[in-house]
Amino acid sequence: MRVTVCELPEDRTAFERTWPALVEHVAHEDSDLVVLPEMPFAPWLPASSTDDGAAWERAVAAHDEWIERLDALAPATVLLSRPSIRGERRCNDGVRWTADDGATTVHEKRYLPEEPGFWEESWYDHGQREFSLVECADAQTGFLICTDLWAAEEARSYGHAGSHLIANPRATEQRTLEKWRAGGRSTGSSRVRS
Repeated sequence: MRVTVCELPEDRTAFERTWPALVEHVAHEDSDLVVLPEMPFAPWLPASSTDDGAAWERAVAAHDEWIERLDALAPATVLLSRPSIRGERRCNDGVRWTADDGATTVHEKRYLPEEPGFWEESWYDHGQREFSLVECADAQTGFLICTDLWAAEEARSYGHAGSHLIANPRATEQRTLEKWRAGGRSTGSSRVRS
């Protein structure tokens, strides 16, 4: 399996310029699976502790628009997270996209930080969906969005259920990158089947 994990710029103009390079890379490398960042198609809303419902709705619309453009990455399976609205609930959904099935919600982010730059509890609700495996490019895949990574019991559960990999779309500040790499290594070792 060939996997592309990408980093995309926050600035929307730079993002638009970078997208064609990602499309070219995925085609050139014949990627089977592409993992995009956490909520990649709109500005990072939880940077502010001030909940703005109109901004959330704009982010949902931007993700709807960009998800329609994911066919440029086909035939790869694409994993990402996106903002959504379900009745009175706002969620950060884990999404699997395929050319055949389109976008399918397969996970809801459950573990939400509430700290400078990541005021997520102020913006959306804790996920209620069970942590379950999803097939991605012939691999049984566990899905953890950003801080879900620190839920070692979920990673172990995925391992015991037979996961081949765990995808972790996230928004990461450069200054915390080493912490997240350590978390990824720790999660990877905690999912090993006994």
